Amino acid sequence: ARASQLICDGRVSVAVFYSPSTVTAVRDCVATWPKASRIVSIGERTAEACRDHSLIVAAIAREPSAQGVYEAIRDVLERRGGQESRQHRASRLA
Repeated sequence: ARASQLICDGRVSVAVFYSPSTVTAVRDCVATWPKASRIVSIGERTAEACRDHSLIVAAIAREPSAQGVYEAIRDVLERRGGQESRQHRASRLA
């Protein structure tokens, strides 16, 4: 229950799903997925389970390994950082 509360509070930047059953279990606890939380999937089957539960997958690991998941998380966070930087610059110019 603690993890689901952290997700609901928007305090999770990236959630990693390792199996379709985990997607179902988390989705049963979290009614509305926060827009600020990104989802990384270890593989295509797990990503499909996310989509079946109306979750948007930000990245799928290139290989189902710790290294593959690490690279997917890094890519998501780098893209997110670039978006925040652009938004910050735009707000300064306004």
